[in-house]
Amino acid sequence: MKGTPTSGTDRSVLGRPVATDVAALLTVIERSYGCEVVFKPSFDTSPFFGGTCTVSREGVPEITINERNQLWEEAVVHELQHLRLRKEQYPYFELENRISPFWKPGNLRNMLYEVYEPILHHIFNPAIKGMGRNPAALFNTMFRKYLEPGDMEKNTLEQAWPLVYFRILLECNDSSVRESLSLRCEGLGWSRAIERAKQMVTQVEALTEPTPEKAIETFVCCANIAFEATFEFGVVGLEKVPKGSQTEQKVTISVAVPEVVDTPNWDGEQVPRMKAQ
Repeated sequence: MKGTPTSGTDRSVLGRPVATDVAALLTVIERSYGCEVVFKPSFDTSPFFGGTCTVSREGVPEITINERNQLWEEAVVHELQHLRLRKEQYPYFELENRISPFWKPGNLRNMLYEVYEPILHHIFNPAIKGMGRNPAALFNTMFRKYLEPGDMEKNTLEQAWPLVYFRILLECNDSSVRESLSLRCEGLGWSRAIERAKQMVTQVEALTEPTPEKAIETFVCCANIAFEATFEFGVVGLEKVPKGSQTEQKVTISVAVPEVVDTPNWDGEQVPRMKAQ
């Protein structure tokens, strides 16, 4: 296992010093894992990308950071909070079955991340606010881009519309941007998507005393609202996954697909929906 946890407030990430509160959080996470967090620079330098995290097969926590993002330190805090939840056994998810030979499972999985990630953010954002930081700062830039002429019009996948509005409601704290985006979505004819997104937010806001199990229940409930009449999701089971000296939790999600109807997939191709076998 790489390195032992480092103590003290004089810490750096990829050669850059971090603020005292970030250093303290980093130390807490490293002590919980019993080793150093490995930081790597991201190849994705988009201004809308902050970072990602994972735990290696050896049990080492790893964070990839976009050094060109002006809010890179906020991204460090964000990813450290993700690692905290993983250590607390908030699971990652896998799909139980292929949906059909026509619908690419990776695309559906990516769409489901747009449901699960905001739920995890809702759980750990109070801790970021407790540090005196704004957890929405990382996302407001992306939401402002949505206001550019023609940006949201590019999204022609109806199944994605509730997911977009769901994130706007949960993660945009700029009231003027949120109001403008609401008007834009209404103007695009997203009324049903807006209704679904609001139902999803109600479920998330009811998660006042979160646990890993309650988070998964909320995730599945929100997914079923978002993909109403397109997919039906359920929990197959939870299992412990050993990674070195660490143990993570994985939840397997079942997918049932109703009637056969032509619908565009994530790449914009026409694919038939097929009944579950």
